[in-house]
Amino acid sequence: MNAFLRKAGRIACAAMTAQILWPTAPVHAQAREVTIPCDVPALLDAIATVNAIGRGILRLTPLCEYVLTRPSSTGEYGPNGLPIIIGDVTILGSGTTIRRAEDAPRFRLIEVGESGSLKLTSVTVAGGDSGRYPGGGILVQGRLALRTSTVEDNASATGGAVANLGGSVTLVDTNVSGNRARGASTTITEVRTSGVTRGSSFGARRAAAPAAGAGGGILNRGELHALRSHIGGNQAGVGGGVYNEQGGRATFRNTTISGNVAKARGGGLYNAPGGYSRMLSTTVSRNKAGDSGGGVYNDFVNGAVRLAGTTVTANRTDDCAPAGSVARCPA
Repeated sequence: MNAFLRKAGRIACAAMTAQILWPTAPVHAQAREVTIPCDVPALLDAIATVNAIGRGILRLTPLCEYVLTRPSSTGEYGPNGLPIIIGDVTILGSGTTIRRAEDAPRFRLIEVGESGSLKLTSVTVAGGDSGRYPGGGILVQGRLALRTSTVEDNASATGGAVANLGGSVTLVDTNVSGNRARGASTTITEVRTSGVTRGSSFGARRAAAPAAGAGGGILNRGELHALRSHIGGNQAGVGGGVYNEQGGRATFRNTTISGNVAKARGGGLYNAPGGYSRMLSTTVSRNKAGDSGGGVYNDFVNGAVRLAGTTVTANRTDDCAPAGSVARCPA
C-alpha cells in the first residue's frame, strides 16, 4: 500500500508541475512557448510535459550542445535519447545540437510515434547509433518536419539518418550528410512482436523488413518531401543517399543528391519495388555504386522514377540503371 501511495504521489506531482509550467489552454489556442536552458534533464522534462498536454513549443538555448549519455525511452524499435514524441512538439534552435555522447551505449536520438508530430528548426541531430534497428538519428511513424537543420554522422542497420516507416517527412533547407546504413538489421516483423513499451503510442501495422544496409541517408516507405536540401556523403549497401520502397512516395525539388556511396546499387537513389520517386529541378551528381545505378537505380517492378528539369551526371559506375528504366536519364 505504501508503494502504491508513493507512486500515486509522483503521478500527482508530475500533473501539478505540468499545470504550473504549462497552464491549461483551450484546445484551439496557440501553443505555448517555453525556453529551455542548456541542460539535458530540462529538455527531457519539457518534451515529456508537451507529450502529456498535447502541444507545445520549446525554444532551445542558442549554440548549446545537448549531449545525451543514456537512453530516456525505449520503444519497439529500440532505445531513444529523447522521450518518444507522441504529442505535437515544436523545437526551435539557433545553432543548437542534440548529440549522443561518443562513449554512450548505442541508441537513436529521436523517435516520432504514430500519434506524434515533431517540427525541428535550426537544430543539428548528430551521433545517433540505433545498432540493429532502423533510423540511427530519427525514426518516424508520425510526422517530422526539418527546416534549416542538419542530420549528420548517425548510423544504423537501415536508414542511417532517418527511417520513415509509413509516416511523413519534410525537409526544407536541410542537410543530411555523413550517415551510414551498415546492415545486419533486426527485421521489422521481429521487432514489432515484442510489445509496446514505456512511452510508446503505436498501432498494429506490420511490414516486411527493408533490405539490410539500405538508405545511408534516408529509408522511406511513407511520404518524403525534400525542398532546397542536400543529401550527401552518406553510405549504404544499397541506396547510399536514399532508399525508397513499398509504397514510399518521395519528391525532391531543387535538391542536391551528391557524393553518396552504395556498395551495390543506387549510389544516389535506390527506388525499390512499390516506390515512386519524383525529381524536380534537382541535381544528382558524383555518387558512386559498386555494381550499377551510380546516380539512380530503379527496380521498376511496380516502381517508377520521374525526372523533370533534373540533371543526373558524373556518377559512377553509371548515371541510371537498368538501361531505359528512368526516362530522360542516360544509362
